[in-house]
Amino acid sequence: TNVLGKKVTTLVTGYEEILKAYIALHNLSFERMVVNSSFSYDVEALGDPTLMKEAIESLTNRALFVVAAGNTRNAVPQYPAVLSKEVTNLITVASIGKDRRLSAFSSFGPWVNLVAPGEKICSTAGDGQYSCPSGTSLSTPLVGGVALATWKLSPTPTPREMRQIIIAG
Repeated sequence: TNVLGKKVTTLVTGYEEILKAYIALHNLSFERMVVNSSFSYDVEALGDPTLMKEAIESLTNRALFVVAAGNTRNAVPQYPAVLSKEVTNLITVASIGKDRRLSAFSSFGPWVNLVAPGEKICSTAGDGQYSCPSGTSLSTPLVGGVALATWKLSPTPTPREMRQIIIAG
């Protein structure tokens, strides 16, 4: 598969589609965006993450990426979460429970910027039903919501500045 004129070779299903979706963000007319990315890939399975990093960095002035740390119960780096050490418009979020301790399922490591509730987060599940799943994918929208609310009150910060504001608390 080719993305941005470069060959993508990976063992991960769906990676090409995610890259194309990230690149498609350029076509949106929003001045500021929060991109919630609730997926993670093992570094070794992904192969070369260069295109993902380039796609995220290409939106440095317009988008803040809020990504799930992963649910691996260890500190094995996951993509795109591990990019928080290199990319200035990306926040990696791990999960905590009601006790304010890291959730047993949550990935962790020096690339995690923040924690947010991620255990038994209730939401609609279709057909008028509710579900209360757990995972770092439930933590990221909470942080993304804080970014959007902050931008609503003060629209001037760049995504990099917004990242710094949120991480500083």
